[in-house]
Formats: sequence, C-alpha cells, structure tokens
Amino acid sequence: MSVSIVIVSFNAREHLERCLEAVAGGEHEVIVADNASSDGSPALVRERFPSVRLVELEENIGFGAANNVGMEAASGDWFLLLNSDAWPVDDAIRKLSAFGEAHPRAGIVGPRLRNTDGSLQPSVRGHPTLWRIATEYLFLRRLAPRSRALNA
Repeated sequence: MSVSIVIVSFNAREHLERCLEAVAGGEHEVIVADNASSDGSPALVRERFPSVRLVELEENIGFGAANNVGMEAASGDWFLLLNSDAWPVDDAIRKLSAFGEAHPRAGIVGPRLRNTDGSLQPSVRGHPTLWRIATEYLFLRRLAPRSRALNA
C-alpha cells in the first residue's frame, strides 16, 4: 500500500520545516501544495527537501482547493492530508494505512491528535442532528458540560 502525503502551505515556513523533517525521505510520497507563500517556504522545500514534490500555485486558492491540487498530483493508494503545523509520530502513517486496508468500507480514517504537551486534542464531532445543532447554537452544552444528553 502506498501513501501520498499532501501538505498545504501558506506562509507557514517554520511549521512546514518541522513537518517535513518528520515525513520527508520516508517510504511515502510527499507533496507540498504551496498557496503562493511569500515567506520563503518554496525555497525551503527545494533546498532542504529535494525528495518532496513542490506544487507552486500562482495565487492562494484556499486550503481545500490546494489539497485537491496536491491529490491530483499524487500517485499513492492512500492520501494523508497533513496540516503544515502537524507531524506524525512513531509509525502512525503505517498504522493509519493498515487500518484503512483492514476496513475497506471506511471512507476516511483519521489519527488521534495530540497537543505538543501530549494531551488529547479534540478533533471529531458526532453526526449533526437537529438536537446537536440546537445544543451548540443555544449554548445549552455549557449548562452541563459533562452531560451526554447535551454533549453527545
């Protein structure tokens, strides 16, 4: 199974450098879709990470559209859409792709996200229902933050 990592960058040179240090040169394809950065991000990729494919966009087309451009340039069986301010640890990429292979009905798989201090970073929500939307927009969740009825 082959993985293509797509990273969208827009003036995120410092974050991008840390991210690429974690993924470049591995067994997967890495593509950076740069949204017309002016902070030297493209030069960083060209000079320090020659194994990374750089797609330089002429203007900032937005995060979603740049991910699409990166995926169009990719050749992997799996896409890992990785934010430029994140990086995988240990063998997370292999575990994600293995999970996807083992669960062919899954359309999307995602990792557990951690903050730099190791604490869990909430990254998912339940399926949107009228009740969930109401509890969020009417601030009912704040009344009982530990209630499963209000915070499903």
